[in-house]
Amino acid sequence: NRLSLKNPQLNVWGKIGAACFLVLFFYMQHYVQAHDHDLGNFKLDAQEDAEDAEYEKLFKYIETKNQPQVCGLDLTIDINPQIRKAEYSYNMSLVNTGNSAIDTLFLSLKDFVTIRQLKLNGTNLKPAWENKKHEQLAYYLPLPIQAGDTVQLSGECVFQFKGFSTADPQKELVYNGSFLQNDIIPRVGYNTDKELTENRTRGENGLPKLTSRMNEITDVKALQKEALSPEALRHKSIIRVRCSGGQSVYASGKYVGPKIIGGKEYAEYETTVPAAMKWFIGAANYKIFKATLNNGTALSIFYDARHAYNLRTMQTAANEAVSFISKYLGTYPYNQLKISEVPFYNDEDFYTAPNAIAISEKHCWTADGKREKDLSYIYYAVCREMCAQWIEQNMQVADVQGADMFLKALPDALALFYVKEKFGKEVLQVYLDKKQERYGKGRGNESNTEQPLIYADGADYLESNKGSMELLKLMETMGINKFTESLEGFIKKNPNRNLVFKDFYKQISTVYPVNKKEQLVTAFETVSVK
Repeated sequence: NRLSLKNPQLNVWGKIGAACFLVLFFYMQHYVQAHDHDLGNFKLDAQEDAEDAEYEKLFKYIETKNQPQVCGLDLTIDINPQIRKAEYSYNMSLVNTGNSAIDTLFLSLKDFVTIRQLKLNGTNLKPAWENKKHEQLAYYLPLPIQAGDTVQLSGECVFQFKGFSTADPQKELVYNGSFLQNDIIPRVGYNTDKELTENRTRGENGLPKLTSRMNEITDVKALQKEALSPEALRHKSIIRVRCSGGQSVYASGKYVGPKIIGGKEYAEYETTVPAAMKWFIGAANYKIFKATLNNGTALSIFYDARHAYNLRTMQTAANEAVSFISKYLGTYPYNQLKISEVPFYNDEDFYTAPNAIAISEKHCWTADGKREKDLSYIYYAVCREMCAQWIEQNMQVADVQGADMFLKALPDALALFYVKEKFGKEVLQVYLDKKQERYGKGRGNESNTEQPLIYADGADYLESNKGSMELLKLMETMGINKFTESLEGFIKKNPNRNLVFKDFYKQISTVYPVNKKEQLVTAFETVSVK
């Protein structure tokens, strides 16, 4: 017997119930559509790729336009996790580093960010045109920004998620564990972060294939920009942050103290030494562990109360990292250090910025410190991120091929050397085997052309695996003291120039043992695999 409203197997109430469930089904379908899909909270990967390709096709020309660079930032932000909303005002100093006047300012917005107000030197700006689908705007300026001039761009923005998401965790604003980065500020010019970098996907969306994911080392314009923040010069910044609901907050930079504005209390952080525009802000129901490192650095660890297992171990690891850095690189650059735990669904597992390191809850926090394997990983991770801080603060790396050999491979290689010193060759070999495996898998899935390490182009599998292993070999072959002396000399020799890895490689090759030059060339100038 088929189920139907006429079938006697259902009584009247059964028939009414079936009809109600059918109505409820269609209502829920409509509700999901209205609160997820229609609000932009859900997009298929193919849809996102198509939109990114369209952005490049429409706005790539902006990249050729002279645009000002950020040279200062003052930000005040209120976070309300209960309604997943952040309201903030900012004042950015912009300088025209080009040779021609700028009469049009282009801005790119992060999804779900709205500009409430925008002023240039106190004069209100209204967009000359706006593409809402791609969040790209253009403003005709009342007075052109002349070459060499600095202006003040001030604005008020709202960043808020509405409805719910069935796919994207929307990590920036969550009920507990919000994590915001510098991309909440309108980006000046063309947004290269929206470009597709995999040739397979580019081809599917009608874009030409890339010969390299990064700018070539002969690109004069890219050589003048810093890889960590191509849209900005190094500058000092101030961030004031507060969060409703009693959640603890932190931000990159040195904690200055509380600041009262409009009757509200904010925590104020300042980068006291000019740094790249690479910062983050966190808010959650944290517990805070405080200690003082042996060199006097004030340590604060922001952690989930359920994950308090390795706080002392992380303190010891930070102490040893400071000693390692002092021995081989130089003075650790900060007198305050914050280490924070962030949710596992963030895009990256590790983040570094001035005075701050963020580590995913997947790593270190719940490790079993009684097992040498787990213990070594905590020391390795903390050492690597603190070495990355030193490199990011002391080395201005050009936005060209090879940048991540400095920014990713080098701190990782140093941390591997530290693991070897502290835990021995057998423990180190475990790390090397995993890196070799990851490199092999990544290489097998490569849709672009793999680059030699001197032209490494930011492939996920390359610099952090093969790159760090080959740099480690350099340290072992040359001796780490000779290697770091060469690095120090290279930095001092280029005080007013963004650094290029190929140039450092050339310097290394002049002092590398003659009988091992062939292996050096094979490792860094070819794509051969062992």
